This record gives sequence, C-alpha cells and structure tokens, in this order.
Amino acid sequence: MKAKRRALLVALFGAVLPGALSAPALYAAAASTPQRRIGLLFGGSRQDAADWIRELAEPLRKLGWTRDRLAFEIRATDDDSSRNDAMAAELVRLRVDLLMTGGTPRTRALQQATRTIPIVTTLADPVASGFARSIAAPGGNVTGIAYAAPAEVYEKQMQFLKRVAPSIRRVAHFFARGYGVSQDLSAPVAAAAARLGLAYESRPIAGLDDFARGFGALRGDGAGFLGNFGPEATPAEIASLAIKNRVPTMFNDAGFVEAGGLMAYFVYLPDQMERTASIVDRILRGATPARIPFEMATKSMLEINRATARAIGLRFPEDILVQADRVIG
Repeated sequence: MKAKRRALLVALFGAVLPGALSAPALYAAAASTPQRRIGLLFGGSRQDAADWIRELAEPLRKLGWTRDRLAFEIRATDDDSSRNDAMAAELVRLRVDLLMTGGTPRTRALQQATRTIPIVTTLADPVASGFARSIAAPGGNVTGIAYAAPAEVYEKQMQFLKRVAPSIRRVAHFFARGYGVSQDLSAPVAAAAARLGLAYESRPIAGLDDFARGFGALRGDGAGFLGNFGPEATPAEIASLAIKNRVPTMFNDAGFVEAGGLMAYFVYLPDQMERTASIVDRILRGATPARIPFEMATKSMLEINRATARAIGLRFPEDILVQADRVIG
C-alpha cells in the first residue's frame, strides 16, 4: 500500500482495526504478560491492520508505550460488516483495557458490546451518531477523532461537482451497507443541495449489479454522483461504471481518484496518529473518555483526475486546478 494511501486510510478509518497480531509483528505479547492490552476492530485486511499499527507505533513509543508495555488484540473483518458484532463481543470478552475502531458501524458494534471499556474511534459526527453528548464533553465511553460539520463537506463536494459539470441538475448519493449518510444528515445534505439548485436523492446499494443499474439510470440525465467507500464494489469497478455512463463523480476517499474517479474532497488530520496516541495515553493513565474532548479534523483536501474528465467530456476550470492538492492524469 502506498504511504499516502495508508495515511488516508488512517485519516478516514475506512478500515480501522485488526485481529490477534503474531509474535514477529509490531506489538506482540512478550515473554512476560504485557501491562496493558488494546482491542482493535479493523474493517479491512490483516495486512492493512498491521500497516495501521506501524503508523501508530512511533507516537506511542514517544509516550512511553513500548512493545514490552503494550499488546494489541486484533480482529479484522475483511470488509464484511456482518462480522462486526461477533468480533466486538469477542474483544470485550477478552477484558482489554481499551478498544479502538473507526466508522459508525464498528463503533456501534463495540458500544453495544460494552458501556464500560473505553473506546477510541474516528467518526464523521459523533454527536449526530449518538455516541457523544458534545464534542467537548462526550459523556460516555467513546472519544477520539471527529470530522467537523460533515453536511458542510457534502455541500462543498456538490459545489465542486457543479463547478466542473455546470449542466448537472441533481446529485445521486449511492451508499453501501453502513456507509451512507445517516438519517440525521440526510435532511441537511438535501437542504445543501437545494441551496445549490440541485435535487438530491439517496440510494442504498447491495452489490455491483446495483451500482451498474444506478449509473445506467444516471446516464444522460444531468446527474452527478456522490459516493462512499464500501465492500460491495472496488473503487476501480465504480470508477469504470461512472466513466462508461459519463457521470461526473465525487468521493470521500483519494483512493477512488487513483482508481479513475473524477474528484475526491475530504477532511483529514495530518497528525492523526499523534493525536490518537495522545488520547490512548491519557486513557491508559486513568483519564475517562467521558471527559476527553473529541479531536477535530479540519484540514480539507481536493484531488482530481484529468484523464477521467477527458474521458467523460469535461474539463477542469483553471481555478479548480489551482485549488487541487493533487492532480492525476
């Protein structure tokens, strides 16, 4: 996995945690029982989990959490969200000192399994999702990294789409299991679309055939596409369908732009590992997550693919090219 892609996965927590790491890995149980254990629920592969832990190793070491003081119990779902609940329950039964994950489905699985073990996570909106009373004072057993005002991010995405494809009249948001705009967000996102003169529709997707039918319905209909990452189709498959049907696309993940998506606009935290390690450190030293504010991610990134624009008959305006943090093609 490319370094930048790894960092982005960390920022978005598209997959967030592992399954039991073997002895040669980064944090393995030493000859003596480690002082503290962290349970990790990771949404992707075991290899991605190991990469993620390696990114976290240095900031943890600087805070005194060397491999002889800390061990990870890891469960990787391999992008199968149906495994969340069982793996969350298994980690809780291990009586770990701390749980870590990312994203609403996995965080919910962990919190349903325990209201007492601290959980460190990354979420689009912990308050709207019901995990925290407020950003400053979560009030429960969940804290971590939060992405500010997700409805504003969607509005900015739609602004970029309309700027690049002025003829679009509506935006369709396809989402896979557990990756959609929550009920709390659907109304604000629809309102943002209306402010831009766009109709908005949200459509659940269960598999690649649904994506194919959905893009077919958008072809030639003055529609743009908003999409989230999910296991039902690969980024390359989704990008290919969009190009085939000449639909301009906007994603929350740079990986889609690398795979042929038109644009990605997202918020990320360059020093997320340091901030995450700091939160872990505070909890392991006795602080309660109820009183640890969520760290806010506020830096935005715009990535674009000029080859895709040419393939669907579009051209990026000069101001978009200047704003873009990364240009492909």
